[in-house]
Amino acid sequence: MYILVAYLTFLLNPFGEYRMNILLTGGAGFIGSHVAEAYLSLGHRVIIVDNLTTGKRKNIPADAIFYETDVRDRKKIEAIFAKERIDAINHHAAQMKAPVSVKNPVYDAEVNLIGLLQIMECATKYRVKKVISISSAAVFGDVGDDPIRHDAPKNPISPYGIHKYTTELYLAYYMKQRGIPYTILRYANVYGPRQVGDGEGGVVAIFTGTMLRGESPTVFSYPEEPDGMIRDYIYVRDLMSANISALEQGDGQIINLGTEVGIKTTELARTIRAEIDADIPIKYGSARTGDIRVSVFDSENARRHLNWRPKTRLTDGIRETVAYYRGQE
Repeated sequence: MYILVAYLTFLLNPFGEYRMNILLTGGAGFIGSHVAEAYLSLGHRVIIVDNLTTGKRKNIPADAIFYETDVRDRKKIEAIFAKERIDAINHHAAQMKAPVSVKNPVYDAEVNLIGLLQIMECATKYRVKKVISISSAAVFGDVGDDPIRHDAPKNPISPYGIHKYTTELYLAYYMKQRGIPYTILRYANVYGPRQVGDGEGGVVAIFTGTMLRGESPTVFSYPEEPDGMIRDYIYVRDLMSANISALEQGDGQIINLGTEVGIKTTELARTIRAEIDADIPIKYGSARTGDIRVSVFDSENARRHLNWRPKTRLTDGIRETVAYYRGQE
């Protein structure tokens, strides 16, 4: 019997690697769905929780297990933990737009704080081995022109940034007091296929969709910086290796994931316009409440703890992104 079991185990897992049951919140979303595909490609069992507020059912990989559930619903979330024997959590579910948080800070807190706490209480009860949680550059606020280190002072200027910073503190509490290891991944401005181009979020998707319709994109800017904000744009597929490494590395670490290159919004718009090959003028508007002037990441901590580096140049990532949206027309 032992020989038979060992043989079957080898057939299912010939390299002896441990396959996890991974709860992926927000797995129907832009970034989460890419993470789901990455985990599934390694043979992990992926359980997606998403309320489909911004996520799309079509983004969910066929091999994933899907629950249309809100992370704030403790009863339903706990039932999933009890049934699925969760080993690790990748928490992508969030309200991600700073201007929305300014308009409705209570809603932002309910999703970004209460949602995390419901997940972590279940993680404690069901003895989850690892939590990967996604934070944001918004925790820093405006810190000047230099690339932002992972340990730079925190001065968030929006409820979204405040709540994301608070989640980082809660995760440190759960590791110290409840023994649940965590890795926090702070993303720079992510772009790529499947990004939602409505509302305030996702400037690459917004500019791409706008210009493919033959319309002018709007660059928001402060009077002293007429070419717009400076951002660090990271291609979505470059983040996958970090999410894979974090399953077993980087315990107790907060890790910035970016390119360390700052791009002004006008330059971004021109890059997209050149790829679309259209003669479209660029419009300008006033900065919105909560808009950060400069946000560029120092990713040294990612190299040290996850052996991670971005690989995609902006022009190449924009080319693939524009091709994706053209295919959606």
